[in-house]
Amino acid sequence: DRLSEALAFCRRAVATRADEPRYAHALALLLVQAREDAEAARILEQLVKTDPDNTDAQLLLLEIKGRMKATR
Repeated sequence: DRLSEALAFCRRAVATRADEPRYAHALALLLVQAREDAEAARILEQLVKTDPDNTDAQLLLLEIKGRMKATR
């Protein structure tokens, strides 16, 4: 399906260009769509460590963590 294709594409992009924060953020967004919140959170945590001024990543991470906490 299209989501699986997009995930595969983004995974390759992140592997190829780990220095590009937009690719990691795009992958995290796709993982959220795929209901893979734990993996998305791991990616965003790493992204926030390397790019602490990335407020979009911080906000998405907070949203995911809140949702994960609510479903426990």
